[in-house]
Amino acid sequence: MPHLDREFDYLVPVALDDRAVPGSRVSVRFGGRAMTGWLVSREQEPATGAQLTELTGVLTAIPPLTEEVLATARAVARRQAGVVTDVLRAAVPPRVAQVEKAALAEDAETAADHPVTLTGTDAERPEPPAAEEGLVPTVWESLEGGTAFVSAVLAGDAARAAAVVPSRLFEWDEAGALAALARTVAASDGGVLLLVPDHRDLDRLCAALDEHVGEDAYARIGSEDGNTPRYRAHLAALRGTRRIVAGTRAAVWSPVRDLRLVVLWDDGDDAWAEPRAPYFHAREVVLERARATGAALLFAGPSRSVPVQRLVESG
Repeated sequence: MPHLDREFDYLVPVALDDRAVPGSRVSVRFGGRAMTGWLVSREQEPATGAQLTELTGVLTAIPPLTEEVLATARAVARRQAGVVTDVLRAAVPPRVAQVEKAALAEDAETAADHPVTLTGTDAERPEPPAAEEGLVPTVWESLEGGTAFVSAVLAGDAARAAAVVPSRLFEWDEAGALAALARTVAASDGGVLLLVPDHRDLDRLCAALDEHVGEDAYARIGSEDGNTPRYRAHLAALRGTRRIVAGTRAAVWSPVRDLRLVVLWDDGDDAWAEPRAPYFHAREVVLERARATGAALLFAGPSRSVPVQRLVESG
């Protein structure tokens, strides 16, 4: 309900103190009913003098909601005059206990093998795929401004670009081009989010990624995937065990670690519009995420949409 779209104070009982961390799913009593929600922050003192109700449980061992995704969800909800929880329902897939258990076991095994690491309790991150010879993949050198854009991304700049690429009639392999770009950015220790409109595009992109970086170097998130593969990919991105995420609209919120580049392919496709309230468009989500993270952003496709053209003209 819109009038309840705000944060509420709860008391964290001693038994839940270690597990109740920001980003966790929690269970609470609200209006006499058992409900679930998100723990977004913890403070020493409450914001109200009223007697507080205690949290009744912490539902996740790995907090699936990041500060950046929460901030983006709030911005999207404001823009769409929607409710933050509706946005978060689309942003974070339902918890799958067995997937979470497997991730925790993997982290424990990594900690045992590498007791002292620079990243503390983070899962071991795989070695990045080797970059192709030369800083800029050859295919991007063929596009006007391509070399400058890729160089800016590798330098960590918050570059913005809109590219109109040749169609398949001219044998320009967009899936291979995106995979080559992702490989180059991942080799510089940056996270990459590649977004395509539908499962056919995603199948082609994943085939190209298999060739360029290997199937163990990226996570796939498709709108048609079930909760188990989606949650597994979500946790892999969150924990940094996959530096590249490829997906459809369902992946637009993926919490990619150290996000360096977001690519949205063919933003004019109808598939990018969320069919449920608050009816956000993926274009608006990636714009907000790029602002929040300082990541580079590329809109690319066989043509340029009117909204992207407006962005180009407005600078």
